[in-house]
Amino acid sequence: MISSKSKKHIVQLLLLVFVGLFCFGAATISAQEQPTQGADVPQVDEYGVPLNASIISQIETPDGVQTVTEIPVQMDTFATSGIPEGQPPAAFTNYGNRTDLRLGYNTANGFGAQRMYLWFNVAASGIPSNATINSASVSIWASDSGGNMGFEARHLSSSWGEYSLTWMSNRPEWGGSLGQGVISAGTGQKTADATNLVRDWVSGARANNGVIVIGNEGTAAPFERVIFAREAANGLYARLVVNWTIPVDTIPPESTITQLPQFSRVDYTVSWTGFDLGSPASGIAFWDLDVSTDGVNWSQWIRGTTNQTATWQGAIDGLTYRFRVRAVDRAGNVESWTRNTSQQQTSTTADTVAPTVGLQSLPQFTYDPGFPITWTGADNRSGVRQYEVQFNVNGGAWQIGQIFQLGDGQHTRTATGAVNGETYGIRVRATDQVGNLGAWSNESFTTVYTTPPYPNARVLPFIPPNHTAGPPGISNDTTFRVTWSIQVAPGTSVVDQTSLVYSCDGGPWTSWQAAASGTFANFDSTANTVGCSPSTVTHLYRFEAAGRALYPGNVTRNETLTGQPESFVVVDPNGDVQVRFYMPIVYGPPGALTANQGETLSIGDASGE
Repeated sequence: MISSKSKKHIVQLLLLVFVGLFCFGAATISAQEQPTQGADVPQVDEYGVPLNASIISQIETPDGVQTVTEIPVQMDTFATSGIPEGQPPAAFTNYGNRTDLRLGYNTANGFGAQRMYLWFNVAASGIPSNATINSASVSIWASDSGGNMGFEARHLSSSWGEYSLTWMSNRPEWGGSLGQGVISAGTGQKTADATNLVRDWVSGARANNGVIVIGNEGTAAPFERVIFAREAANGLYARLVVNWTIPVDTIPPESTITQLPQFSRVDYTVSWTGFDLGSPASGIAFWDLDVSTDGVNWSQWIRGTTNQTATWQGAIDGLTYRFRVRAVDRAGNVESWTRNTSQQQTSTTADTVAPTVGLQSLPQFTYDPGFPITWTGADNRSGVRQYEVQFNVNGGAWQIGQIFQLGDGQHTRTATGAVNGETYGIRVRATDQVGNLGAWSNESFTTVYTTPPYPNARVLPFIPPNHTAGPPGISNDTTFRVTWSIQVAPGTSVVDQTSLVYSCDGGPWTSWQAAASGTFANFDSTANTVGCSPSTVTHLYRFEAAGRALYPGNVTRNETLTGQPESFVVVDPNGDVQVRFYMPIVYGPPGALTANQGETLSIGDASGE
């Protein structure tokens, strides 16, 4: 007698889903009836058992595709307990290569309790995890004529091997009960329901390690049932037949092409996306793309791509290229080219020609620290996006001055911070809206003259007539000659109209000549007495001159009087002045220029633009 405790530790291995009653008698067929054969001719093992599952039938239904799949047993064996349980050799014998499977209790051979193990490779059967399992049944074939035998089926929770399993070793762990049933009397096919277990195996809710079948192991009236093993090589092997449905995706996918800009360069990227609307969605398999230059006649560009971007190369300037996309899903549904043209089509015109810039020539000389820069830019397609203005100093390296976000047309910007005596070069180039970078414009140069302020008129030191020795600057005559000079910047000319002012004895500056011509004039001290001290006949006169010059563009510039004396004369009609010593006034050359190589020219917006 085998205890219930022993039974729980003996059985393990392949699990077949016998959910509900494993009623081998529920659908008994005559012994002459042969097992169902599939339409496919699968590869077989050395016993003639198919190595793979086969499709028995397949039909399309309103809900999808209904398939009946037959899965042959891949491992089958049994284990014996020995009498008493655990007695060698039966308890340590592997029966994986026998042609029969045994259930129940055998005393004649000393087998004792006998338990059957089965495993079906459901994972490789081609049934997807989202399939609906309509029904499943397991079939075995009895070779004996024994009577009805009750049984219990359990799933196995660990793996096992057909040629290593014994009652006492290499046994899988048991799982929960799958139900009880009866193997009907007599030979032939015995079938039981396995729907729930197959559902668990397919969905992944339960690991598929096979099943163990435990028969009537009573010792009071022992008997056994014998089942054909796959090693019998007679085609009567155990099999699992599954009826399952997979929903079919009948709705075409939808794609969207990314809209291109109005203009593009010679090479540009086309991109697209898509999604499948099927329920369940089979997913997008690939995309097709066409190209057209007139929107009517389309040519194949790309076929069967799984990428979502592609580069169009070699566009011809001014030509408009149109692209369209469609998607095909894994169920074979093909999107129409015209499903939604606003989503599926895009166009762009090729702009492959760079913009041009013409720089207005600068004057040879500039007389202010700031000067205007004027240029005209144009692009034949997309239009100018920006300009880059560069400068150099005295022929040195070109430096970035400024970048302006401006379009086509004429533009003026002002350069400031120019240094006296330096020659500045200017050049400009443009970039259009699609990124084509144009060539540099013509180069233009200007030399800056700003210090001292031009024109520069100076009253010269007074030297008395016939002077040979002694201090200059003293006149014993009340009328004497005042001389002056005037310098102007290169590129300008002197206007022969010099203004002269005087100050007597520290009095206010007073106009003497408003527009004197030439470079000298006689000064009558008796007629120009504003500010002179009345208590003496000796007076000190100071003089300053302001010149005029004509600049390019017929512009006259007037020098500004500063109130600083440039020369002086002591009028001493009685000869009373006695000079103990004197310090001559030393004048530097008017208009001396200094160069500064370290400056940075600033180029900014002109007013009004």
